[in-house]
Amino acid sequence: MSAVNPGFQKLSDAYARKLAGKSCAECGAHPGGDPALWSAQDVVEHLTLTYQSSIAHVEKYSQRGLPTTRKARWRETAARLLVIDLGYFPRGTASPEFVCPGRRGLAPMDGDALGKLLRNELARLDAALIQCEELFGKGRIASHFRFGPLTTVQWSTFHIVHGRHHLAQIFRAEKKMQVDLQVKGRTSSTS
Repeated sequence: MSAVNPGFQKLSDAYARKLAGKSCAECGAHPGGDPALWSAQDVVEHLTLTYQSSIAHVEKYSQRGLPTTRKARWRETAARLLVIDLGYFPRGTASPEFVCPGRRGLAPMDGDALGKLLRNELARLDAALIQCEELFGKGRIASHFRFGPLTTVQWSTFHIVHGRHHLAQIFRAEKKMQVDLQVKGRTSSTS
């Protein structure tokens, strides 16, 4: 497989550093014990599901030998400007059901295994995007359900922005869990 996109490599490295040495229990812990709040494993599963969905989608265009000819709708253009061009991924955006955690049935994984899973799926996505660019050039290759027709660079940028958004989510969740432990420790020492 060819070298991974530098942005993908940087994202993968950031996740590997963040998850390195963490146990299955640490990676599976939900902030505040709330299963509605994603654990680190949930985040990685969500991201890998988005990579797999994108791979399958762009491969359809590769297999048929034609890029998308669809024009962007105004809402898609606005969303693309915000997320892809400006790099802002709004917090609280609901994930589509087909990329929500729990769909892969992953067994509990430690941080090193999760980092490796993320890296491998990013490499597969990179290969699929490279194949499309080799077939279709630098123009729009496939339509994203939320952003409309995208180039390979735009597909990559979306996944980088999306991945950074969720990496920040992991940082916030860890901070919340540390604060919860401190509060719990103070509460139990005063009891």
